[in-house]
Amino acid sequence: PDSGFYWLGTGDDQLLAAAHELAVPHVPAHAHAHPGHICLWIDSERVLSDTGVFEYAAGVRRLRARSIRGHNTVQVADAEPARMASSFWFVGDIEMNATVNHNDGSLELSYVVDGLSRPTYEHIRTVAYDGGEWTVRDVVKGCSDVITSRYHVHPSFNVDTTDQGVTMTNAGGDSVASIKPFGHDELD
Repeated sequence: PDSGFYWLGTGDDQLLAAAHELAVPHVPAHAHAHPGHICLWIDSERVLSDTGVFEYAAGVRRLRARSIRGHNTVQVADAEPARMASSFWFVGDIEMNATVNHNDGSLELSYVVDGLSRPTYEHIRTVAYDGGEWTVRDVVKGCSDVITSRYHVHPSFNVDTTDQGVTMTNAGGDSVASIKPFGHDELD
């Protein structure tokens, strides 16, 4: 759609994916560095969320909330996909491409980072939903830097991390969701 936001899933299990430009040209102070960012609801409860912006005064907290670290997407090295000029400005833009497969309801997002003062790479994220199971697959091409994939779990859920993955449980101890990474070196 024109907004660059895509809803996937059915009923009470839905995922929202961001595939839009980083900043609306006339309000760059509201921009977030989150290409490919996702939020997830299971049984109508938000499970994966972004960190939110807690203040509008210039400073470290605002920069972090707007940065790639505050969103559910990948980061290459310690770099941002767009250069933050201050707490209120970005320099540059990222052209997002999105393709919806209407046969299976999957979504593929992709963008290229140009490498000026940061690594050059292409990030391709595919999101699919099949009978109550979500799959998010990230491929990063064109670089050999460390790649970090972040998922911010809503604070109303407990998180248990093992070598096999991450399990999220509700206050009653019931398992709500799990993340089972593949092709990873470290799980933290």
